[in-house]
Amino acid sequence: MLEGWDMIDCLEFGSASAAMLVASHSCSEAMPTVEEVTEFIRKSKEKYGDMVARM
Repeated sequence: MLEGWDMIDCLEFGSASAAMLVASHSCSEAMPTVEEVTEFIRKSKEKYGDMVARM
Protein backbone atom coordinates (compact mmCIF):
# COMPACT_ATOMS: atom_id res chain seq x y z
CA MET A 1 0.00 0.00 0.00
CA LEU A 2 2.94 2.29 0.62
CA GLU A 3 3.80 1.94 -3.06
CA GLY A 4 0.32 3.11 -4.06
CA TRP A 5 -0.91 -0.33 -5.11
CA ASP A 6 -4.60 -1.20 -5.02
CA MET A 7 -5.69 -3.33 -2.06
CA ILE A 8 -6.38 -6.33 -4.30
CA ASP A 9 -2.86 -6.16 -5.76
CA CYS A 10 -1.39 -5.99 -2.24
CA LEU A 11 -3.38 -9.07 -1.21
CA GLU A 12 -2.34 -10.97 -4.32
CA PHE A 13 1.33 -10.11 -3.83
CA GLY A 14 1.25 -10.98 -0.13
CA SER A 15 -0.44 -14.30 -0.80
CA ALA A 16 2.03 -15.19 -3.54
CA SER A 17 5.08 -14.31 -1.45
CA ALA A 18 3.69 -16.32 1.50
CA ALA A 19 3.08 -19.32 -0.77
CA MET A 20 6.63 -19.16 -2.06
CA LEU A 21 8.10 -18.89 1.44
CA VAL A 22 6.02 -21.75 2.84
CA ALA A 23 7.09 -23.97 -0.08
CA SER A 24 10.78 -23.37 0.68
CA HIS A 25 12.84 -25.31 3.21
CA SER A 26 14.15 -22.30 5.07
CA CYS A 27 12.85 -18.98 6.27
CA SER A 28 14.46 -15.56 6.03
CA GLU A 29 17.09 -16.53 3.47
CA ALA A 30 14.30 -17.88 1.23
CA MET A 31 12.41 -14.57 1.19
CA PRO A 32 11.57 -13.96 -2.48
CA THR A 33 12.42 -10.73 -4.29
CA VAL A 34 9.78 -8.51 -5.88
CA GLU A 35 10.81 -9.83 -9.29
CA GLU A 36 10.51 -13.46 -8.17
CA VAL A 37 7.04 -12.88 -6.72
CA THR A 38 5.91 -11.05 -9.86
CA GLU A 39 7.14 -13.94 -12.01
CA PHE A 40 5.44 -16.47 -9.72
CA ILE A 41 2.14 -14.57 -10.08
CA ARG A 42 2.52 -14.39 -13.88
CA LYS A 43 3.25 -18.12 -14.20
CA SER A 44 0.44 -19.04 -11.81
CA LYS A 45 -2.06 -16.96 -13.80
CA GLU A 46 -0.92 -18.62 -17.04
CA LYS A 47 -1.48 -22.04 -15.50
CA TYR A 48 -4.59 -21.46 -13.34
CA GLY A 49 -6.08 -18.13 -14.42
CA ASP A 50 -6.85 -15.24 -12.08
CA MET A 51 -6.92 -16.50 -8.51
CA VAL A 52 -8.16 -13.26 -6.96
CA ALA A 53 -11.68 -11.92 -7.53
CA ARG A 54 -11.29 -8.52 -9.16
CA MET A 55 -14.10 -6.01 -9.14
